[in-house]
Amino acid sequence: MQIDEFKTFVKTIPAIREEVVNGRYTWQQLYEFYVLYGKDDPMWEPYKKVKLI
Repeated sequence: MQIDEFKTFVKTIPAIREEVVNGRYTWQQLYEFYVLYGKDDPMWEPYKKVKLI
């Protein structure tokens, strides 16, 4: 099921959560993007590089 895959994916990139908290995206928007383009899409690259303290 894709929702479980998305949840696992998000846990590997904590910076994505900050985008939701800050109001830039909703979880629904991010999930739809994940379903349409997958985890290897360049959209995720900036978040993979961010290290949260």
